[in-house]
Amino acid sequence: MSTAGRLFPLGLGPHCGTCPIIGECGAEETEHACPTDWGEPGWGGEEVLHPARLDALDHIRALRGFHLKAFRAKPVKVPELPGYIPQCRWKQDLVGRLKGPIYGLRPKAILRKGGIKSAEEVRNHFGLQPTQQLVLILFDHDPYLERLFDMRAMRELAAAGYDLVISASYSVWSPRPRMHQLYNLVRSLALCVALQEHDVPAVPRVDWTIDRDILKWSAWLDENRSVKLVAIDAQTSKHGPSWRQLVAGLNLLDHQTGGRLHYLINGPTIEPRWAEIYAATSPERVTFTDATLHHGTPPSAQERLDFTRPDGVVDRGLVFLQRERERQVEIERLQQRAA
Repeated sequence: MSTAGRLFPLGLGPHCGTCPIIGECGAEETEHACPTDWGEPGWGGEEVLHPARLDALDHIRALRGFHLKAFRAKPVKVPELPGYIPQCRWKQDLVGRLKGPIYGLRPKAILRKGGIKSAEEVRNHFGLQPTQQLVLILFDHDPYLERLFDMRAMRELAAAGYDLVISASYSVWSPRPRMHQLYNLVRSLALCVALQEHDVPAVPRVDWTIDRDILKWSAWLDENRSVKLVAIDAQTSKHGPSWRQLVAGLNLLDHQTGGRLHYLINGPTIEPRWAEIYAATSPERVTFTDATLHHGTPPSAQERLDFTRPDGVVDRGLVFLQRERERQVEIERLQQRAA
């Protein structure tokens, strides 16, 4: 929200006067400026970065002043993506059943004690063919993602052999302080670029909290035109103002970048949401993905009968396969109507 319509400007936030990123931040005279208190610790995390922290400047320097332009993308070869990528969990009921051309995995599925599972291990576990592509989507709960911002983990990711790696979706949602949001936005890009330096086909995750962020991303993408695919995590923007902000921001980003990008969008699972995304961009440049195919119970009595094993337990593998087919058909149908 801007100051438009206010009788008086908000003025600088309580920590802006001495903040070392006051010019880079862009939220100095808005309600997004870092507050002194942001509610329960769970909303920001115990290690939340805030101007009052004594080591805040160390974190800022480690990420080059939070300047996106300080990070340069390296051209990498990324696969062509279909309109939908199903995400599979590390479930035994999927072994030998996955026949699609491409699947996504989250960090929880590939992290193990002391290391990271390689793409070869994943293929061996599920019984996949070498031609079936694997996309590692680093969108997950913060504790899993924190394990990846580490040089050893980066080297393991580089050697893991995934066909595509989507950089980490470090949390930027409110009411985390603006400094922490910027830290995580830039940290995700830093991880992406570090992986690209090891010839990993990694692509950036793009996010924003204010329009200034979108304009900065647009400028960065204009300077790094080898980047043709970006990822957006819409998982936590499903309703109300947060969803409208995401769609409006995506439309602005697409306009600012001249409609040249392909978007991998995680989260939306219903047709009205897909249609809004298509309207903000274009159907042929969007790939949806989600991790919900295991969820829910079969809606009809016949499906419950079809998907239930002799022991009375629902076969989640069959549920996954049915949902996978339905999702692909629904998205293809909507793409044709929206084209």
